[in-house]
Amino acid sequence: MRYNDLTAILIAGFNGQTVIVANQATLIEDQSTEILELKSQLHTMQQQMASMLTVVQAMQAKTNNCCNDGSTSSLITPAGTTEGVKLLQNTPNPFDTHTRIDFTLPTGAYVVLEPSHVQGRPLRRLVDGQMNAGPQSIMLDGSSLAPGMYFYTVYANGELITKKMVKK
Repeated sequence: MRYNDLTAILIAGFNGQTVIVANQATLIEDQSTEILELKSQLHTMQQQMASMLTVVQAMQAKTNNCCNDGSTSSLITPAGTTEGVKLLQNTPNPFDTHTRIDFTLPTGAYVVLEPSHVQGRPLRRLVDGQMNAGPQSIMLDGSSLAPGMYFYTVYANGELITKKMVKK
């Protein structure tokens, strides 16, 4: 048997294996970087979900007994009845195509502002994010809405305030 002939074959095989191992190491390093990025994104999402859960729990606590008398009037918060967040009547009301919704935040807060059908189905979110303290003004494009009564609700600082609006 000629071992010198086998040496060349073994060296070629060893070199081939070295290339494969190097490629695998590069792939593992890339995947490790991707895993770290995904872990960071997951952590951010978990923080956002925890924040939203706190807001939802506060809203649920405020609305648990909102309708005990059987009337929808208990859903409407008169102007000036809350210590913190103030939600004003939309202007103009009734409106034709556009209306302005004004509210005031006593402190910066995560805010959700959402108009809804009279049956309670949300139309779309006008605001969904952090806002600074002070007066706020949001325009609602209601040109695609059918004439009728609607509600708009602001959720902020653990408060839930709803008002009526009318589309001509």
